[in-house]
Amino acid sequence: GDWQAADIKGIRERFGSISNTILAVVDAFGHTAPVTFHRAFCPMAFDKKGAAWLQVGDKLANPYYGHKMLGCGEFQREFPPAGATAEHRQKKEGRHEQ
Repeated sequence: GDWQAADIKGIRERFGSISNTILAVVDAFGHTAPVTFHRAFCPMAFDKKGAAWLQVGDKLANPYYGHKMLGCGEFQREFPPAGATAEHRQKKEGRHEQ
């Protein structure tokens, strides 16, 4: 019923707020998880204000639209583990210094 739609909207709003905090922390301090995180962004979320989230994997999994538009958005940045070598980061970012 209607309560489910209202509830999922509230959950997505709270998730958006938490995502912004997590992104700020990872951006400022990095992370030591053994995977690369991706910052993804959906320009349509929250009435086209847009929203970002952190995820692993190379396939977008949009949390704001779920199964309706799971692939909506784009990857904007990678966050490799803090212990990753400069060579690893350059390779992942496509930069190769001579």
